[in-house]
Amino acid sequence: MFDSSELASIVWVVIILTVMVIYKPFRISFWSLIKIIFKKNMLMVLASIMLYTFFSVILLYKLDLWDFTLIKEVLLWFVFSATMMVYKLANNNKAKIYFVNYLNENFTYTLAVEFIIGLYTFSVLIEFLIVPIIFFIGILIAYSNKGGNEKINRFLKGIIMIIVLTIIGSKILHLTLHYGDYLKTELIKQFLIAPLLSLLFIPFLFLLHLYINYERIFTALEFAIKQPDQLRYAKHNAIRYFKADISGLDRWKDSLFNLTNVDNEKILTSIFKIKSLQNTEKRPPEVSINLGWSPYSANKFLRSKGLETSFYFNYSEDFWHCSSHVYVGEDVVKNNIGYYINGTERIATSLKLILNVHDMNAIERSYSRFIELVATLYDNALNENISEDIAEAIINRKDYCEDFKGYEVSIKKNVWNFNKGNFNVTFEIRHKSHIDY
Repeated sequence: MFDSSELASIVWVVIILTVMVIYKPFRISFWSLIKIIFKKNMLMVLASIMLYTFFSVILLYKLDLWDFTLIKEVLLWFVFSATMMVYKLANNNKAKIYFVNYLNENFTYTLAVEFIIGLYTFSVLIEFLIVPIIFFIGILIAYSNKGGNEKINRFLKGIIMIIVLTIIGSKILHLTLHYGDYLKTELIKQFLIAPLLSLLFIPFLFLLHLYINYERIFTALEFAIKQPDQLRYAKHNAIRYFKADISGLDRWKDSLFNLTNVDNEKILTSIFKIKSLQNTEKRPPEVSINLGWSPYSANKFLRSKGLETSFYFNYSEDFWHCSSHVYVGEDVVKNNIGYYINGTERIATSLKLILNVHDMNAIERSYSRFIELVATLYDNALNENISEDIAEAIINRKDYCEDFKGYEVSIKKNVWNFNKGNFNVTFEIRHKSHIDY
């Protein structure tokens, strides 16, 4: 039997579906969603989830952790948890972060919340009213975030916090006064079924993660390798050498697009090159400050400020490169700051920060962030605090150049749209041996 919270949720789902069917703009989107769900690939995924869930339930049944009275809990877990986990996985490129968050969400605070909120619920009317109130305040919070109104945002978040604490507090009080009612085998099983199913679901998610990424990368390989025999050879060796290393597989895939006249030998050499680079990154060689920087250290110079580059790779000939960006502003085309590391395979000889200004409303925030990053980069790269001359040149938007211990430090402004006032500012620390390609 459904509890009051579940009944309230069902009623709201029915209301929302009814509105989507009746209101034409929503109806069009709704049928588009239905068509996506019933596509062959999606049906295969849903069928796989169902089959895996079926065998998981059989295992729990054999362990006396499930019985037929818990069918409702399994169905709810399948609809609201399993499908959402798969959706998040499909839209997450960073598997390590996803699985860490997955474990945190399912086996830390979720257990407590499930126990406190799930086993005791309010009346149907109260549960019915809680949903739209929190949803409406959530919309206001999102709108205030976009508008940059911090006071209203904090006030609304405070209201949400009060509502949540009130709900949890009242349920803790009820459970404390009636704890004997909840120490029953049936209720303990009901409490554990969702976490156990989520735990058993991890191998499925991992295999699905591998399948999705191999499918994506193998599709891209068809554009880099035209010959069917070579394509099969590349796929076979990719599985053989990279296995579950999706990060390395992605890097190898990107490197193939820089090759010409691809053959089996070049395919195998490119794989070994990526594996060698990965080993180098684990134990990066030290580089004398008189020569430049280790690229594997330089890509972490701005990590404390939320800016860490992608992998250092061979762009062309002996030119190696990596970069990353942060965005500032709320406009459709935001201002951005790029961090670029250039050099040879073993030594980075140019560190560059470029501020690109598109949104004039966010120019002060962009400059403030840019100066902060410049100061941090200067400190980490040269072991010196940024000079007042450099700071003033950035603030006053003037070109600047100085020599410092064998390095050239420069600031250059370039206006590329005089009508709109768009421009960029480049800050660079360059070793005297650096060669531009």
